[in-house]
Amino acid sequence: MQLEENTKDSAGDKILLVDDSPQIRCIVHEILALNGFEVTTAENGKVAIDILNNLKPDIIICDVMMPEFDGFQVFNAVQRNLEWSQIPFLFLTAINDKSGIRTAKEMGCDDYIIKPFDPDELLSAVRGKLLNAHRRRASFETQMSTYRKRVIQTLSHEFRTPLVSISTGTELLLEQFENMSPPNIRKLLSAIKKGGHRLQEL
Repeated sequence: MQLEENTKDSAGDKILLVDDSPQIRCIVHEILALNGFEVTTAENGKVAIDILNNLKPDIIICDVMMPEFDGFQVFNAVQRNLEWSQIPFLFLTAINDKSGIRTAKEMGCDDYIIKPFDPDELLSAVRGKLLNAHRRRASFETQMSTYRKRVIQTLSHEFRTPLVSISTGTELLLEQFENMSPPNIRKLLSAIKKGGHRLQEL
């Protein structure tokens, strides 16, 4: 078991660990911390929600059977919140029956690990979910960067067109006003007015 292997790309990521057992919290915290993760613990679901209001972890590891607010309720609360719904969610539980596992999978959790667990299995699951999350985030940021560039290019073009009509019309009026006929002056003023309206719309 390679507990001190903390050179992974995911090292330093924040993990929220939710479990009502002090022993389990201590053991899992130690495993994760020794591998370079920043771990925040919560003894039940209500405390976990309070923590999420102030801290956005990179992944959530949560027990299922807990008093007051169980793991399924925590998961549902996370999924209902747009700021939290993209956080990978991993159940770590002693429930080993098919119905419990099926319920967790149908809800859309990212993984389901049974206690007692293999520390290497837990670390592999955490790193895998974090890697996928980082990839999704990088892809999203790339798409957003491309979108921003397109928006800037489009706005630049859209602003330039009415500005050209305004500046050109104004220059002609200033330079040739005395030699212009009233109809031509009216046309230029109309073009300037349209350009101003277009800028207002933009």
